[in-house]
Amino acid sequence: MKAIPMLCPAVWRRAAFAGMAVIVTAGLMAQGGFAQTPAQSSSLAKLGKVRPQLTPQNGIQATTAPLALPAGIAFDAVGNLYIADLNDNIIRKVDVAGIITTVAGSGEQGYSGDGGAATDAQLDSPAGVAVDANGNLYIADTHNQCIREVVGGNITTITGTGVAGFSGDGGAAASAMLNQPTALAVGPDGSLYVADTNNHRIRKIVFGSNNTTITTVAGNGEQFFSGDGAAATLAGLDSPNGVAVDSAGNIYIGDTHNQRVRVVDVAGLISTLAGNGNKTYSGDGAAATDASLARPRGLSVDAIGNIYVADSDNNRIRLIAKTGTITTLAGNGSQGFTGDGGSAVNATLDTPRATTVAVTGVVALSDTNNQRVREVSAEGSINTIVGLSPTAGGSSLGESLLLNGASTAVYGGGSLTTTFSNNGQTATGMVTLLDITGSGVVPIGAVALTGNAATISVAAVSAGLHKIVANYSGDSNNPPITSGVFLLTATQLPLTASATGIAQQYGQAIPTITGTLSGVLPQDAGNVTAVFSTTAASMSPVGQYPITVSLVGSAAGNYTVALASGSGDVAIGQAASTISLTSSNVTPYLGAPVVLTAQVVSTTIGVPTGGVAFYDGMTVLSTGAIDATGSVSYTTNAFTAGPHSITAVYTGDTNFNGVTSAVTVETVSAVPDFTIAATGVTSQVVNSGQSATYNFTVQSQGAAFPSSVTLIASGLPSGALATFAPATITPGSTTTTFSLSLQAPTLKTASGAPALPSRNPLLPVSSALLLLPLMGNKRLRARLSRMPRTIFTVLILLLSGSALIGLTGCGSGGFSPRNPQSYNITVTATATSTVGTTLQRATTVTLIVQ
Repeated sequence: MKAIPMLCPAVWRRAAFAGMAVIVTAGLMAQGGFAQTPAQSSSLAKLGKVRPQLTPQNGIQATTAPLALPAGIAFDAVGNLYIADLNDNIIRKVDVAGIITTVAGSGEQGYSGDGGAATDAQLDSPAGVAVDANGNLYIADTHNQCIREVVGGNITTITGTGVAGFSGDGGAAASAMLNQPTALAVGPDGSLYVADTNNHRIRKIVFGSNNTTITTVAGNGEQFFSGDGAAATLAGLDSPNGVAVDSAGNIYIGDTHNQRVRVVDVAGLISTLAGNGNKTYSGDGAAATDASLARPRGLSVDAIGNIYVADSDNNRIRLIAKTGTITTLAGNGSQGFTGDGGSAVNATLDTPRATTVAVTGVVALSDTNNQRVREVSAEGSINTIVGLSPTAGGSSLGESLLLNGASTAVYGGGSLTTTFSNNGQTATGMVTLLDITGSGVVPIGAVALTGNAATISVAAVSAGLHKIVANYSGDSNNPPITSGVFLLTATQLPLTASATGIAQQYGQAIPTITGTLSGVLPQDAGNVTAVFSTTAASMSPVGQYPITVSLVGSAAGNYTVALASGSGDVAIGQAASTISLTSSNVTPYLGAPVVLTAQVVSTTIGVPTGGVAFYDGMTVLSTGAIDATGSVSYTTNAFTAGPHSITAVYTGDTNFNGVTSAVTVETVSAVPDFTIAATGVTSQVVNSGQSATYNFTVQSQGAAFPSSVTLIASGLPSGALATFAPATITPGSTTTTFSLSLQAPTLKTASGAPALPSRNPLLPVSSALLLLPLMGNKRLRARLSRMPRTIFTVLILLLSGSALIGLTGCGSGGFSPRNPQSYNITVTATATSTVGTTLQRATTVTLIVQ
C-alpha cells in the first residue's frame, strides 16, 4: 500500500523496541508553512497533538534502524551520511561503517535547546540538511521557520525568527523571517543557500567575523514561472524544494511546482536547465530542457557538474549530464518498493525527495515514502543503506531469471551467465542477451539453457556502460521471463603501435608518418586505423620530437593505443646553407674603398642567423652578424698593393650548418698618377703686346688616368692673357700634349697712348759726346785721317745711330729706354685621384717682355 503523505491527517511510524515493531499514530500536522514557537510547542503537547517521543536507536547498523519520512540528505567530506528524519524530528548520521546515531533533535516536536547539546534540542519537521567543509552541520528546521547550526555538538539558530514571513534581506540573518525552509546547500566559499519554499525564493546566508547577513539570490516572491534570461532576483519561482551549488558557484534550483530545474549562473542570470513545464514523464536520452518532470525536489551536483534530481511524482531519480542530456538513474516509474540488489533503473521508488553525491561518486537518495535511504553504485545497482532492509526471498510465483558475471569486461571478451529457477523445474529453450542501453534493443547473443543456466559471450559489446537484460523465451512448463538490468562496463582493448622514425633537415616539410598497429580483433579489421602525428613542423628547431598515435574508424572507440617501446620519433637536424661573397671592386687601386658582401641562404626554408667572418688568407679582417635577409657587409680601404685571397665563413646557428664561401681575389694596384713637362723652347722674349707659345706633355703613371685634368697658369705679367689649348685634358696611356699661348701686355704712355719714337733736341750733342772718346785716341785719329772722306762719313753716321738707339729704349715714360722684364710662368695641372684625393702637378716656363 502506498505510504500516506506527511500532510495527511495521520502518519505511521515504525519503531523497533527489543525486536518488536510498534505502530503509533501521530498527531495532526497543519498544512503549509506555520511557525511554532517554543511556547506553542508546549501548548500543542498539552493538547496531545505532538507525536510521542520514542527514543531513536543509536549505535546499530543503519539497515536495522527505522526512519520516518527521510527528506534531505548530505554526505560530508569523509563519507558520513546525514539524514533529515522529518517525522522523527531528528537528524541522523550514518558513519562509513554503516552505524547510525542521532546528532540533533530529541525526537520531541517543538522548538528549544539553543546554546546546548544538539541532541537535547527540539526540532519540528526538519526537511533539509547540509554539511560544510569544516564539518559544521546546518538544519532546515522547517516548521520552526528557521535555520539551525550544530558546531561541536551544540546547536544555535542562525536565521529565522520562528514566525513565517519574509523580511531581513540585506541585514542580519538572525533577524530575517523565513517561510517553510526545506532545502540547504553549502557554496564553494562557505556561504549557505536556503530554499525558502513558501516565500518562493532562494536566500543566501553569508557568514562574517562580525555579523552574518542574508540576501535573496533568486525569486521575486511571486508564485509563478518567469524570468529566464534575466536577473534571477526578478524571476518567478513556485515553491522551490531543492537547491545545490557547484564548485564554480552556479546555483541549481528544484523549481518544484513549475516542474523545472533552474540554474543561476555566476553573473546572476537565471535559465531553465531541465523541464518543459509539463507535469509528466518524458525526455530520457534527449535535451533536458525538452523533458517533462513531475514535482522535482531535492537535487545535488557532482564534481564534474552532473546534476541528480529527485523527480518525486515520477518516482525516479533523473540525471542531467553536464552535456545537457537527461536520463533516468534510478526508478522505473512505478510507485512502490522493489529492486534492491539489481539495476537501479528497474527498481521501484516511492516519492523520492532528495539526492546527494559522495566524494567517491556514489549517489544516495531519500526514498521518502519507502522510509529508506538507498544508494546507487557506480555500476548502477541499488541497495538500501538506511532503513529496514527488504525481506529476503523470491517472488510469490517462484520464477526468476538472474543475470550474473563480472561487471567489467575488456572489449572482445567476457561473458554473463543467466540462471533460471521455478520451483525446482528444469527449463529448456533459448536465453537471449539484449542490450537496452539506447532507445532500441540490440541482441548480443543467444544460448540454449543447459541445467537451467546459460553463459553468453559479451565480446561484441562495444566499449562503454551498457544496460544488459536476459530474456528467456519460455517452454511448455515455464512462462517467458526477463531478468533485471545488469550494468556492464566494457573497457577498451589496448593496442600497440610502432611508428617509423623520420630524420630530416630543419625547414623540410614533415612527411606523412607511417607505422604499424597490432592487436585489432578480426571483426574490426579495416575499421580501425592508427594515425601517427607529431608536434614537429618544418620550422621547428633542431631536436628530437616524439610521435603520438591515435585511432580512427568506426570501431576506434573500442580500443586504446600506446606506442611500443623504442618506437621512432622525428629527428630534425641542422639544414645546409650556402654562402656567396661579392666585392664592389675586385681590382681596386691602393687606398680605394672596397665593399665585401656575404649572403647566407638556406637550402630549405627559413633565414639563417648568426655571424660571418671575412678572411684575407688566414687573417680575420672582420666579423659581423647577418641581418634578417641573411646578408652582412664589410667595407675597407686598407688593402695593400698586390693580390688578396678573400673568403667569408658562416659560423652556423642552432638550425643551420656553417659554410665557407669560394675565394674572391682582390688585386690591388697603385693609384694612377700623371706627370707634366714643357717641351721645346721654355724661355721666350717678346715685345710689348706680342704673343709667345709654349708646348707641354702630360703622361699617365701606373695606368691610364681616369680623371680630367684642369690647367692654370700663374706668375703672369699684369694684364697678360693666357690661353690653353685644349682647356682640359684626360691623360691616356700615351703622351698627351697641350699648348699655352701668352699675350704680353701693350706698354702705354703716361697719357695712355702707345709709346712711339720722337725727336730729341739733345741728340746732336749726345752723338758728339759719344764721339769724343774716339777723337781723344791719337792712334785712332791717325787712322781716321788716312780714311777716305766718304767712308769716314758713313762711320760717323753709324756711331750716331747706335747712340740714338741706346738712348731711346723702352722706359716708363716718354721714349726713354728701359730694362727687359723676365717672368717665371708656372703651369699647374689639377685632378682627382681614383681614391678621391687631389693631385697637382706643375712645370715652369720663362717669358721675357721688352
